[in-house]
Amino acid sequence: MKVNFCRFGLKFLFFGLFFLSFISTTNAATFCVSTSEELQSALTIAETNGQNDVIQIVQGTYSGNFIYTSTEAYELKILGGYTRDCLPDFHFRNRMLDPKNTVLDAGSQGSVLVLSTPNVAVDYFLEGFTLRNGYVVGTQGGGLYVNTNGGNLTLRYCIISDNFGGGVEIENAQSLILRSNVVANNISNYSGGGVSITADSSQNATVAGNEITNNQSNDDGGGVRIYGSFQSIDFSKNIIAENTTKKLGAGVLIATQVGEINFSNNIIQNNVSSNPDISALGGGIMIYRGNWTMANLVNNTIVQNSSFGGGGVSIQLESNAVVNVYNNLIWGNIANQGADVYIENDLDGDSTPIGSVNCFNNDFDRSSAGTYIQIPFAISPSNLNNANPQFVDPTNGDFHLQANSPCINAGNNNAPNLPTTDMDGLPRIFNGLVDMGAYEYSSYLQIDIMPGNGSNEINLNRTRKIPVAILSTPDFNATSTVDQTSLTFGPTGDEESFLSCARRQKDINGDGLIDLVCQFSTKVVDFQCGDMEGVLKGKTIEGKYFEGRQSVSITPCN
Repeated sequence: MKVNFCRFGLKFLFFGLFFLSFISTTNAATFCVSTSEELQSALTIAETNGQNDVIQIVQGTYSGNFIYTSTEAYELKILGGYTRDCLPDFHFRNRMLDPKNTVLDAGSQGSVLVLSTPNVAVDYFLEGFTLRNGYVVGTQGGGLYVNTNGGNLTLRYCIISDNFGGGVEIENAQSLILRSNVVANNISNYSGGGVSITADSSQNATVAGNEITNNQSNDDGGGVRIYGSFQSIDFSKNIIAENTTKKLGAGVLIATQVGEINFSNNIIQNNVSSNPDISALGGGIMIYRGNWTMANLVNNTIVQNSSFGGGGVSIQLESNAVVNVYNNLIWGNIANQGADVYIENDLDGDSTPIGSVNCFNNDFDRSSAGTYIQIPFAISPSNLNNANPQFVDPTNGDFHLQANSPCINAGNNNAPNLPTTDMDGLPRIFNGLVDMGAYEYSSYLQIDIMPGNGSNEINLNRTRKIPVAILSTPDFNATSTVDQTSLTFGPTGDEESFLSCARRQKDINGDGLIDLVCQFSTKVVDFQCGDMEGVLKGKTIEGKYFEGRQSVSITPCN
């Protein structure tokens, strides 16, 4: 099955601020490339020019294998989405950050992009392009392979899809950020079908806001595999869905020896570990924790996954390891043992439990079919026993809670490293107590910024007032329910920019319902180039908080 990249709502829209003709100084070289030959030439020159390098790729499709190998420890940036000659167009824009407009395609022969500096610490920054149709046998990283000896890597706003040999392979990065990427439809004969991260000694890894879907591994880690030693791992606000593996961790496998894991606000759905024996553990997520380590699983939604053991969550402990499991929805998973939860706390077989698991305020099947604990321990009554979470539309991937959900206000506010916002970016605690799962239940409204302008473009030189429509629904009449005096709007939603609402309202989106259109001061809102979202906050006349968000594009930016 091919994944629809718009299915989960991840949007890429950004207008850049740079003049991007070829520039060379004593400190940096900048390349504007518009052909495959120019792209590889820029990479080759950057290998030995003794400078930090920026390669700006003009929108288009680039066929071939693109390789950078260097013994020089200089920074390399590769950026997609530029206009012709990397110069501003008539809208004063020289870049649109949309990975679909800049495509690197290997044509099913070799890796798409290789960045290999195993002997020096090179910092890489990659943004705004697609890597597809790589094909490698016997190695990993069909889409992207990065090896940096203690350098830093940022990969964001990219699509890595339809590669054989795995989507992304990263080795030995000191600090790693993977943010707002789509990794889909990749296959690996080894570990890490979507993303594989390996490090002997790294400070931190951040994996946040990604969609990692429909990847396949014939070993471990169908969606994501993280292995090695990390001081900290932040894994948050990701959608990990429909990945498969034969063995461990169909959705996510994390196996580390030192440091702390914070795993929060993730959707882990419909991942499958397929082997028909105990080698298949952790359909949703498997965590292996070494000595003196801690993992915090907080406010995740882990549903509809399957494996032989631990369809939802599988945890293996060594001595002194601590795993905190708080406020999670672990529901509707399938396994021969421990459909929702599977805990091994006696790996050495001496009948003495090792490590500890603190499990509070979750929803999972606490029966012998739903929970397997190698050496049993008491389960807190704060955990719900297989209560139906009452999701809005689980069949179509909407795991927000309905108003009658037993998981509302059923969490623990003292959960370790409780996130301040939920997966939607809304305040995590609403009405005093945190909810279970990745989404906090609250009134989240649909809005339309600059109605009639499909791109929601706000020209700071021409727009003195910004109209925002609050859209009515069959259950919510915006014109009669909103306390207009409570409205605030801007890049954070806290800007007191409200001017007025129109006296005569109309149906903005053609659904037959009358919507509320209000005006906000451009000066007070104070949007800046690079702002990507407008946020409206307010209350109903009954005092109930609500919030609405929509992407925006800010012009001119030069």
